[in-house]
Amino acid sequence: MINQWKARFLPHLTGSWTHSLQTTGNIYKVPILSFAEPQSVKRYLNSVKKNRWSDLDEMFAEQRLIGTNPVVIRRVTSYDDIKNSIRVEADEHLPYMEEGCTVQTAIDGKRLYMVDYTDILSVLPCKNGMITAPIALFFVTEKKKLMPVAIQLFKRHLDCKDDSDNPVFKPDNANPYTWLLVKMWFNNADASYHQSVSHLGFTHLLMESMYLALRQTMETVSISHPLYRLMAPHFLYTLQINKQAWDLLISEGGSFDIVMTIGVKGLLEIVRRRYEGFRSCAPWKLDKEGNLEEDIKDRGVGLKYPDSDEYYLPNYTFRDDALDLYRIIKEYVTAVVEHYYAKETDTLENDHEIQAWAKMLNKKCNKEKLSEGGCGIKGIPTKTVETSYGCWDEPDADDANCQTKEERVGHFSTADQVISVVTSIIFTGSVGHAAVNFRQYEEYGFPLNYPSLLHGAPPRNKDIRSEEDILQVLPTKEQTLLSMKISNLLSQHGDPDLNYLSDFEKQYQYDPVGTEAAAKFKSAIDKQIVKITRRSEDFVIRQLEGDPDAIPEIDYNILNPKFIPNSISI
Repeated sequence: MINQWKARFLPHLTGSWTHSLQTTGNIYKVPILSFAEPQSVKRYLNSVKKNRWSDLDEMFAEQRLIGTNPVVIRRVTSYDDIKNSIRVEADEHLPYMEEGCTVQTAIDGKRLYMVDYTDILSVLPCKNGMITAPIALFFVTEKKKLMPVAIQLFKRHLDCKDDSDNPVFKPDNANPYTWLLVKMWFNNADASYHQSVSHLGFTHLLMESMYLALRQTMETVSISHPLYRLMAPHFLYTLQINKQAWDLLISEGGSFDIVMTIGVKGLLEIVRRRYEGFRSCAPWKLDKEGNLEEDIKDRGVGLKYPDSDEYYLPNYTFRDDALDLYRIIKEYVTAVVEHYYAKETDTLENDHEIQAWAKMLNKKCNKEKLSEGGCGIKGIPTKTVETSYGCWDEPDADDANCQTKEERVGHFSTADQVISVVTSIIFTGSVGHAAVNFRQYEEYGFPLNYPSLLHGAPPRNKDIRSEEDILQVLPTKEQTLLSMKISNLLSQHGDPDLNYLSDFEKQYQYDPVGTEAAAKFKSAIDKQIVKITRRSEDFVIRQLEGDPDAIPEIDYNILNPKFIPNSISI
């Protein structure tokens, strides 16, 4: 019996991939694994089988809008944005552009977008092989579909007249399998950034820092404080889940060391670079990247067509749903904060608990004095204070060495500043984490679609590749199974009928202001649930009826609030 089992199933579970791309789908048919087939498998393999390469390009572009990392794409506002990163000319015509359209006219028409990792991922330590530092350009077609038009896997050589070993790959001048391979290497880089920055660094670790600062200041914020009660449900379980992650996933030799090209060392290095700033990449700031409205504005993906309700970047469902939820959360926070702080300005100024929290959030951590704390989060409101140093202890001593210096310390001066920070915290711990977490199995569960690890070296020329070339770079079946197991676990939702966003497991609001605000918050969230649920039902009907305008082909319901936990609990 054991021999029969081995003969039947072992080839699907061990070794490298062989035969053809179509056989990669067999792993989901092994009964003992019980892995559901990601939506991308059938679409991807059918497109390959029928040589419908533009469908794969559409899937690739969809990942920037409704994939597991939908928070990076930005609009190209001028040719200067790209000229030092990718070798394309302003007057160049790229694939999928209509006749007469050039890079410059696409920029002018707000139809050219990019994802640029050329600096942040350059010269990165890797555990398993190597990673690219790519840039990809995307174009919005006349049919309002986003399509990839060019990819360069490393930053252009400014000191050379050409990039013979670093070509710009395009869908029209590359063999289909070469172009497929290039997109896989780009997605490997995107996956590395996703797990490092979008997921670990600026949801899990950011929320932990915010909470520890709240609870470990010298003047600890009381659990009865109205702002503590406002934020507490959105910190629930975060410390526990982070401890498990450190032990099992991001420890040396842990799962991420096995299933990711960059390994844990590279993963943490990317977080550090994004946090502190690296080359052209500015440091991460709470009032910019951490504020959804400001982030969307900065990336240039929130503008609308003149005299229309449609955005310049169509089918960006993440943006639309996230903005709705951000504004609902902001209304909830505003109702509480303005009650306590807006009428009397001295109330906020004299709230020593919250001001101590602001100082701890802004204070840079001293590695030599870790016990003093400090998060060093940039973008926290501050004020200038004058401090003395070099003085004697006696207050009346005439000390020639007594000097003063000015420094910026964290400080809330207005209710609006408090609203902005608290809204960002609640949004990040709920909606922000859900967006980058719960589609992981759909993406990572199929290595052709979104590989966290690739073997060998990325293409350095436009030579013709084959299916065999693609199979050789894929992670082994053992690595694939581990990646599937991890991403499947991380993508698990709790009971959708219990404790979704605004339906709190523990009740912290008990005063009239807080309970009324929480009730209105839940009412607004319930309306959003109805809205997105109806959209999903309509989407299914349109697909069944063969509606050609039912794009994208995936129903994006990740930000339906009934699937969003209040806190990072997985």
